[in-house]
Amino acid sequence: MLTDAFIIIIVLLFSWCGDYPPDHPAKRFITKFSFPFVYMGFWHGWAMFAPEPIHVNRRLRAVLTFADGTTEDWSPLGPDSRSKLINLLYARSFKYEHSLLGPRVLHLYGPLCDFLTRQVQADGRKLLVIEFFRDSQSVNPCGAENVYSAMQSVAFYRYDAVKRTGAVIPVTPPNGARPLASGRVAK
Repeated sequence: MLTDAFIIIIVLLFSWCGDYPPDHPAKRFITKFSFPFVYMGFWHGWAMFAPEPIHVNRRLRAVLTFADGTTEDWSPLGPDSRSKLINLLYARSFKYEHSLLGPRVLHLYGPLCDFLTRQVQADGRKLLVIEFFRDSQSVNPCGAENVYSAMQSVAFYRYDAVKRTGAVIPVTPPNGARPLASGRVAK
């Protein structure tokens, strides 16, 4: 009985404090014990239970520029694989890609750029620049003529492979609107 109560308390603590700011004492406490949950992929946000789900498909794409002037598109493994087993095995890479497209994740771009640089150098090519793009496509409501809107692509990070430094590309909102902290544009 005592063990069951402890498990219930821990689950409630993790579910209530999971979205607290990083400097909150409860968040710092659960962060110490959250490694198994993060490793197993149980760190979804509560947005997946929203009454109105997210209506945007987002994908990460990188454009690699080489010393000879050629460019190459790279994207992580997508869910369009023909094998359900492969999709299941690479679910963690899908979660990583989703994390890269979120806010406040500058610490994730460097390791991915290093990975891409190592992959390219193994082929004997010299990489100069990596640019990350956020490709997004709105899902239209049921009954609309087209299921998806036009694809929009925004460059958001540029990495110099020679200097091994990266920088966020500021997004210029249309029509002089000001960007909000969430990344959305004020009307």
